[in-house]
Amino acid sequence: MRPVKGLLSWLLASVVLPAAVGVTAGAAISAASWLFETRLLLSLTSLPGLWPALFVLLVIPLSHVCFRRLATAFSPGTNELYIIGYHDPDQTLPVKQVPGRFAAGAVTAGFGGSQGMESASAFLGAGLGSLARTRLRIDWERYGKDVVMISGASAGIAAIFSSPLVGAAYGIEVPFRRGIDMRHVVPAVVGALCAYSMRLLIGGPNPIIPEVGDFSPDALLLLAVVLTAVACGLGARAFATIQAWLHERTGGVPAMRRSVAISLALCGLALAGFLVAGQWVTYGAGYIASGWAFGSSQTAAAVLVVLLLHTSGTLLCLYGQAGGGVFTSLALTGALTGQVIATLLGVEAGFVLVAIGAACFLGSGYRLPVAAVLLVVEVSWQPLVIVAGIGAVLLAVSLMGQRTTATAQQPRGPRLLGSEWATTHGQ
Repeated sequence: MRPVKGLLSWLLASVVLPAAVGVTAGAAISAASWLFETRLLLSLTSLPGLWPALFVLLVIPLSHVCFRRLATAFSPGTNELYIIGYHDPDQTLPVKQVPGRFAAGAVTAGFGGSQGMESASAFLGAGLGSLARTRLRIDWERYGKDVVMISGASAGIAAIFSSPLVGAAYGIEVPFRRGIDMRHVVPAVVGALCAYSMRLLIGGPNPIIPEVGDFSPDALLLLAVVLTAVACGLGARAFATIQAWLHERTGGVPAMRRSVAISLALCGLALAGFLVAGQWVTYGAGYIASGWAFGSSQTAAAVLVVLLLHTSGTLLCLYGQAGGGVFTSLALTGALTGQVIATLLGVEAGFVLVAIGAACFLGSGYRLPVAAVLLVVEVSWQPLVIVAGIGAVLLAVSLMGQRTTATAQQPRGPRLLGSEWATTHGQ
């Protein structure tokens, strides 16, 4: 009788509750993404003339209102909260801040900030999981007090990034600079799959990376893959370095003056992007820019300029303490890097370099090599591309050194076997 009771308890903690959290988080995130990242942003960018440039001036002020009035906190950043909660011995998250921080992410993406809703979505999912844990009487010590929080974070990324595999890996990989928490792979997968299912039902998938088509492998393509990995690894390292430099100077400028200056700079970047591409390519997490870059033939110079403009916008939003995340933006920067290299070398490879570039930049910047490889798997399902992606991601991550865009990450993940595993499982 005891083994049966133990199995039922495990199913409840590791499958049923993660599924419930995944469905709930996936539905809320998918609806908000459709409303802000699709309807609102597209409505604003469809306005005639240069009117859309005025709305980006609202990004920083609206984000700050959400932080001050609803969340009542700016620090730590939303992208850090899940990681901090994961490593907190009490496994507590400031659940009361979820509405305010999620609203800040939504208005940032919806009004033209160069960020998406990824951090806010992961925090929403983790917050729902943390809330479920505190309200239910289950022997969490036996299965891990963070089990439903992990499934919620995975659900958030799976829903907003339209990727169940990347989402599943995120929850168990992002807390560490090197390592992955395989103890909780089942709830992470369950939460991600359920959230992605809600994404399909409510808004439909919205992947930022196009699927890899037919290609002919040759020496030139291999050279291009290596160059893409090197460029993305060094680029992600530069991004993290600039991000840290800006963060150190956040308190050195009065908040009002900084907000006005950043708002005007974001408006200038938007206008520059419109002049180059004829579209508002700096707006949002990068879906407008990816549609422009991959929907038709573009010159390498134009793609490079758009890459720099959007990435600069993301850094400015970080400096201005906007409410968005950098997850999708990093993937876009890598994808555009791959496109630039493919165009310069004259490689016709069916978006192979785009997919590998996105994986390399994202995997390096967030230190998510497993999730990055799974991204390549999802957009290709071709053995040669997957093997090339594994090698490229490992090369790019090695060039990152110890830097990361998620500074709350701990150096190493838990051991799969040994005292930690036994303690977590009550043995």
